[in-house]
Amino acid sequence: MFRSAAAIIANRYPDRPGSRSVDTVSVSLMRLRYGRLLASSLPAQAVVRAISRTPSRAPASVRKPTAPAGEPTLVYWEMFAVFFFYTNRAPSPPMSSYVRRVSRKFGSGKVMRAVVQSGQAASKVSESIRVMDYENSAYRTEFWEKVDRRYEDVAERAALRALLPPQGFRLVDIGGGFGRLGAEYAGYRQVVFFDYSRTMLAQAVERWGHDPRFVFVNGDVYRPPFRPGAMDTVVMIRVIHHLERAELALERIAGMLRPGGSTILEFANKRNLKAVGRHLLGRQSWSPHAREPVEFAEMNFNFHPEWIRERMRRLDLGIDRAMGVSHFRLPLLKQLFPPQWLAGLDLVAGSLTVGREVAPSVFVHSRRQGNRAGTGEFGAAPADWLACPVCKTASAGLGVQGEDALACRACAAEYRCIDGIWDFKTGI
Repeated sequence: MFRSAAAIIANRYPDRPGSRSVDTVSVSLMRLRYGRLLASSLPAQAVVRAISRTPSRAPASVRKPTAPAGEPTLVYWEMFAVFFFYTNRAPSPPMSSYVRRVSRKFGSGKVMRAVVQSGQAASKVSESIRVMDYENSAYRTEFWEKVDRRYEDVAERAALRALLPPQGFRLVDIGGGFGRLGAEYAGYRQVVFFDYSRTMLAQAVERWGHDPRFVFVNGDVYRPPFRPGAMDTVVMIRVIHHLERAELALERIAGMLRPGGSTILEFANKRNLKAVGRHLLGRQSWSPHAREPVEFAEMNFNFHPEWIRERMRRLDLGIDRAMGVSHFRLPLLKQLFPPQWLAGLDLVAGSLTVGREVAPSVFVHSRRQGNRAGTGEFGAAPADWLACPVCKTASAGLGVQGEDALACRACAAEYRCIDGIWDFKTGI
């Protein structure tokens, strides 16, 4: 294994000063893998003799291109990427496998098509957009409980605490699902869980329905039922990697956010170490350094950090802080060390790789240009800040039709609260 990886690295840049032989790089890889115990207990010559007995599985003819523009050129960096690929073969399936398995067994995670209006209210132009539907899924148990993801959960909570404004009037968690992160929003007077799946929201109601601060809204992120500027803070974690039109979703987020408001966005990093290693070894066709998003499995997208930065900048959502998360997503490390320890190291690693994020997940904090005291003037009642997603005439507002019903004053569309969940999905 180590000799194969070393052959790729040593042959990639053969003429570079400081480039290493296959045997020397193999020793470095083995010392990275097994630590200083190997380095102190065995001389380098013995290690070389041991690995020389193992035939290299690298191709006989390895291309020797120059490093393309914008691609990292440090041999050590690439060596670690290949090492990371070989040692990060988690036994748990990737998200694409999870979606296919759940789709067959539970009828969830299925790709559906929705007609999403892309213009103003007067425009009749619409397009068909694929959406990932987790209705009736076992996502909570299958993804979070049956598989050991305590480290990922603790690391994401730590990143959220580091970036989230500590208090505000109204926060919306887009794709909040079963309410996993509800405890992190204690500083907000009103918290909205917004999700495409009603059954996921039903689990959130069971968990947080006793607290009057929480409101549960079922709807589509491409047509969110919120008045412009109604949100102090928008959080979207583990969602954008399932959005076919991510740029359109970011536009919708910018519209619901007040001037001076904050957005906490998490995205799957295209330029992560494992992807770099796979690319170097010829195990994947797409380059992790290309800016455009890649759909590596059906409805699973990875994004380059610079692509996200550019799109946010166009929407006046300047990113003022970014941090990589889940650097240590290796099964062995998760078995050996408590999740709190790894999460603490994760924060350190995230601070050291700003601008060159290589973690599988990246969190960013952005602030919309402008300055306003807050969104309290909208009021806390749903009719004060919800809007009709059908006609998009937010100025007309919604009229109260009863304790659990609202109606659009412009198009007369009705929306009801059923079992604690406002339904803005049916009929749109």
